[in-house]
Amino acid sequence: MINVIFKLEENDSLLKFKFSNCGILIWPIIRNQVCNYIMKNPQIYMTNSGLSKVKYYFDVLRYSIKNKNSLRQYDLLYLTTQSLNKMGENGCYRNRIYDYYAEKYSNKSIIFEEAFNGEVRLPRSFQNIFLMDAIKLKVKIKETAANIFKNIKSNKVSEIEEFIEFIADNLGQYLSSDQLTTIKNTLYRYNKILIFYSKEYKKLLDIIQPKIIFINALSYGGVNSCISYWAKSLKGCTVCEIQHGYIGENHPSYNYGQSIMNNEEYQKYLPDKLLLFGKYWEEIIKTPSQKLIIGSPEFEKLSQNSSITQKKSKHKTILFISQWTISQELAKLAIELSSQITEDKYHIIYKLHPAEVMNRQWISNLVNLKNIDVVKDKDLYLLLLNADFVIGCYSTALYEALGLNKQVFILNNQYSRKHMDKKTGIWINNAKELIFYINKNMEERSFNKNYYWAENWAQNFDEFIRKIMNE
Repeated sequence: MINVIFKLEENDSLLKFKFSNCGILIWPIIRNQVCNYIMKNPQIYMTNSGLSKVKYYFDVLRYSIKNKNSLRQYDLLYLTTQSLNKMGENGCYRNRIYDYYAEKYSNKSIIFEEAFNGEVRLPRSFQNIFLMDAIKLKVKIKETAANIFKNIKSNKVSEIEEFIEFIADNLGQYLSSDQLTTIKNTLYRYNKILIFYSKEYKKLLDIIQPKIIFINALSYGGVNSCISYWAKSLKGCTVCEIQHGYIGENHPSYNYGQSIMNNEEYQKYLPDKLLLFGKYWEEIIKTPSQKLIIGSPEFEKLSQNSSITQKKSKHKTILFISQWTISQELAKLAIELSSQITEDKYHIIYKLHPAEVMNRQWISNLVNLKNIDVVKDKDLYLLLLNADFVIGCYSTALYEALGLNKQVFILNNQYSRKHMDKKTGIWINNAKELIFYINKNMEERSFNKNYYWAENWAQNFDEFIRKIMNE
């Protein structure tokens, strides 16, 4: 279905649609949402974390006031999310991706991050931290005021109406009327808030004057693509994205039609440099961004510690790596497996994706089973080290498990067939096949770890930074 998007992107009219009040292209903002609808990817439905909104506002205000006067010029600016923050042994949160990079140049680096699902995950082990939520709240206040005093909501915007008509004409057979309405409503909201975000981020960039800016999941579009556009107006600023998880040939955010590949204006909304885990990931995506192989500090550390486990249980551990896209199907497999294995021999750990919520019915069904532990915030990498068998669909954690010489099983479904390398792991269709292979003690398949996970990330990153700084 991604070819449907590529065909649309051959239409020269697509990139003529802009928000007239700020000059931002519409397509980079909404592309990911349209792609997910067409490719029938399930949407994330986050629920409130249960934490008090008052505490959230208090924390945002407190940390913003505390750090306000320390804003200055930094060479390296990181924009990320606190969903990547995990509690460390020292009682402070650590960003499992970006702290490695920021700590290499701690005096030159600053991290701006957004709270996850209403939860402010502070204090942090890295000290130069600011909350993007302060900007988000400012924009929300301005948007509310505009709705009250300027009655913007009731005004039709011709470029949005024309864009929706264009999309309906070209993709109407793939999109429902409800989806088209949702896309239109999303664009109307962006039409109101982008002008406010523009002022806030341009002010921030003017203070920090970064030489390199790293934007988490920039290729997904939305406001992040606008930040890229604004940052590229700064003299000598290079915009980058660090691979944070799975990417592949059918991932819409990392694959583009030839007309986009050649369009200089569109490239302003994408990273100049895309820093990747290894050669495999470089070869399977098609993006205008320059692809650079750096490696993964997290996997490199994990691999070095692979001989050190804390496992003391007499059971063999079967680790399920869940994802919000296949949560119900994978949970069903875990339940079927639990009824067919003996407690004295096997134990199941079901690791939730950060975007999953415990109150889904199929997750609740898992919690009540004796031989299954459902975990969400436990360290995935410690779980991988201690697992005997790892089961999933298309997560990068499966490639990490293969790199640790774990026995990996891949659930054969539309997502794994679309996203996973067919040469990796043992593919299974049901619990019966899974039990057969577990009991058979299959020999390990050869896995070229360095093809997926480049070595010496620190040296590679140093070389990258030096090259950019000297340009």
